[in-house]
Amino acid sequence: MPLCSVGMVAYGIQVGYEWPMREGSRTSHHLHELLEMLTNVQFVDKDDSWVWKLSKDGGYSVKCARQIIDNSLLATGQQVTRWCRIVPAKVNIMCWRAIQNRLPTRSQLAVKGIDIPSVLCPSCLVAIEDVQHVFFKCDVAVEVWKKVASWLDLQIPAIDDISMLLDWAEASISDAKKRKVVGAIIYTTIWMLWRFRNSIVFQDPKMKKSHIYDNIVIHSFDWCMNRCGKGSRVG
Repeated sequence: MPLCSVGMVAYGIQVGYEWPMREGSRTSHHLHELLEMLTNVQFVDKDDSWVWKLSKDGGYSVKCARQIIDNSLLATGQQVTRWCRIVPAKVNIMCWRAIQNRLPTRSQLAVKGIDIPSVLCPSCLVAIEDVQHVFFKCDVAVEVWKKVASWLDLQIPAIDDISMLLDWAEASISDAKKRKVVGAIIYTTIWMLWRFRNSIVFQDPKMKKSHIYDNIVIHSFDWCMNRCGKGSRVG
């Protein structure tokens, strides 16, 4: 009967163990598997090293790992990211999230399994709250857009998509400077509608329905004056 043996040197003392190995036993099976795995292994006289198989040179880097994670997890699409230089970064980021349907509306929270008291719009309590409803279909949004259109002297079409609204502004306004300012006002309107929605959800008395349009005008004017100069005034 063949013997299995294990030996080691500890503190200068040779220690070894031997035990019989029966053919067909689990130990014998593991031994044959090990020998089969080592059949094509070529041993070289150098130190062992780690190899990152997901890179061409075998070396690991955080950048390489990040790219692999992003490519496998992040959604890819043909939609171009829009960035308005007139408004602050926080407004751009919020509008980008709205375009990507990444805002925490009540319908989105419900889909993610978050326990909320209601999925209805907190402003009108009539329809389910999603991005289209908050910014275009809610009575509050409809009234605000009418005031903005009157202020700009534009016939804004009935659109319930932010990207389509921005596309319309770019296609229908010939003057480049006015087109940029109108785009900034659209971003500001989206921003203020979301702030008003949050004021209701979080019970903030500072933001009132009657102040939405005034805040749009004030913030649009300030941002345009600071970023574009006096020649960018609209209305």
